[in-house]
Amino acid sequence: MNKKKRLIQLTEGILLCCVIVVMTLLCIGIIKKEVKNTKGKLTETIGWYRIQDNKKVQVDLNQKIKADPQGKLVLYNDTIAQKYKGYLMTTKAAKYSVRIYAGDQLIYRYSDSNFHRNDQMKSKLSCDARIPEQGKKEPLSRSYIRTEATESMTLMIF
Repeated sequence: MNKKKRLIQLTEGILLCCVIVVMTLLCIGIIKKEVKNTKGKLTETIGWYRIQDNKKVQVDLNQKIKADPQGKLVLYNDTIAQKYKGYLMTTKAAKYSVRIYAGDQLIYRYSDSNFHRNDQMKSKLSCDARIPEQGKKEPLSRSYIRTEATESMTLMIF
């Protein structure tokens, strides 16, 4: 009886180890698959501009940028969509209700409809958008809406 009980415990232990190994391999496979879908992370912060009085005005993403009187800001970049196809663009601008477009195609939109977050939580969120592989030669654009009474926004690509 003692041998039978010990054999059952040994079998359970081996099965548990097998389950752990299989789960680990599945997790590694999922992580690698996600990384394979993107060519890399976009870190370029140059080439961004806004349209002001029908003219292109260059902006520095490492500086605070003033929104228009309605609290909106739209930034464009003519080279990123073509140069970085398949790359992942990350911004920490969730508190400004960020939307990212490749031409007319919406590729990212922040929404906290499932779980409402305050501005402090939103500022810690990474907003990831993968630049499409196929597409017309149109500018990449990001739009922001100021949600509070401040005059400027801090926007960065990571």
